[in-house]
Amino acid sequence: MDPRAASFAVATAAEAGRDPSLWGEVALRVADALGGDSASLAFYGSDGFALARACPRTDPALHRRYDSELHALNYLWARASTLPAGRAVNEAMLGGREIYLKSEIFNAFIRPQEMDGVVLLTLTGPAAPVVGLLTVGRRARREPFDGDDLTNAAAIAEALARTIAATGAMWRFAPERDVPPVELLATPEGRLLIHPPELDVLIRAGVMTVRDGVLSADLLPRLATALLAAGRDPADWPPPVGMVLGPIATPLGPLRIAVTPGSASAPGAVRLTISPLPEADPVTAFARHYRLTPRETEIAVTIGEGRTLPEAAAGLGIGLTTARTHLMRIFDKTGTRTQLALALLVARRLEGRRD
Repeated sequence: MDPRAASFAVATAAEAGRDPSLWGEVALRVADALGGDSASLAFYGSDGFALARACPRTDPALHRRYDSELHALNYLWARASTLPAGRAVNEAMLGGREIYLKSEIFNAFIRPQEMDGVVLLTLTGPAAPVVGLLTVGRRARREPFDGDDLTNAAAIAEALARTIAATGAMWRFAPERDVPPVELLATPEGRLLIHPPELDVLIRAGVMTVRDGVLSADLLPRLATALLAAGRDPADWPPPVGMVLGPIATPLGPLRIAVTPGSASAPGAVRLTISPLPEADPVTAFARHYRLTPRETEIAVTIGEGRTLPEAAAGLGIGLTTARTHLMRIFDKTGTRTQLALALLVARRLEGRRD
C-alpha cells in the first residue's frame, strides 16, 4: 500500500464537505494506494440508484447504461450495502468468484472496461440515509485483491468512514469536472427552445435547473434580468442588449455565460453561450478558497513544503509570535488543527504546481 496516497485520500475526504468537487480525487487516491486501475465512488439511495458519483477512470457512457438498466443487476452493491461502515470485501466474499464471473454486472459493466477483480470499501453503514461505496478495480490478467490488499483496503475504509462521519462530508458532489461549452436558445422568460445534451452536465451539478421547460439558476441571480434585456423587441426602447455574466464560481469550476439577442433566424429568442474558464494558479485558488491573506498564504505554503513554523517565520522575516498568530487564523479558516494536517491539506491542494 502507498501510505502517502492513503493519507491524501483521507485528507481530501475531510475537505469534500467544503469543496464537493474533490470526491473524484478521493477515488483516485484510494486506487493508487491499493494498486488499482479504476475507481468509482458513489452514494446510493435505497433503490440502488446513484444519487451522486465520481468515476474518474470510467467511460461515462457505461455509467449511463448502468443507471438505466444495470443497477438492478448489481448484486455486489446489494450485498455490500448491508455491511457496516469501514469494511472492505472482494468479489469472492460476496457470493464467490464463479458467480461473479457469470453475473450480468460483470459481463455488461466490469468486463467491457477490461477489468477483473474488485474490492468494495463501505463508507457508510445500513443505518445511514444513503449508502456510500468506493469500488477499486484491477485490470484483467492482474492478481485479484486478496490477503494484504484486503487488510490495507479495510484500514482505508475505516479511516474514510470515520472521516465522513466526523465531518459530515456526505454525498453532495459534482461527478463531472470537464464542462463542455453549451449553447442554448431560450425565450426572454427563460423557456428553453432547445435542450442540448451538454446542458445535463450543468443540471446534474446543480448549476442550472429546468422546471416545466423553464431555465433558472440559483447561482446566477442576474440571469433573469439578462434574458429580458437581450430579448427585448428591437422596435422598442431601450433596444435589446447583450450581457456577459462571470466568472461565476460553481461546483464545476468557474464559468462564463454570454447572453445575447437571437439572430435573424431566431427573432425574439435569446442565445446563451456557457463556457468553462481556466482555473487560477493553485496557490491563488487555494488562498481564495480559504480566504487567506497574502501573509497567511505564505505561511501555509511554507508549512506545506515541510518546513517548521520557526523556519517559516525566519524565512519571511517575521517574529515567531506573529507567525503563531497567523497560524491560528489559518487553522480556523482551513478547519485544520495541527501543522501536520495543514501540511497534508496544502500539499494535496498544490500538488503538481509549477514554480
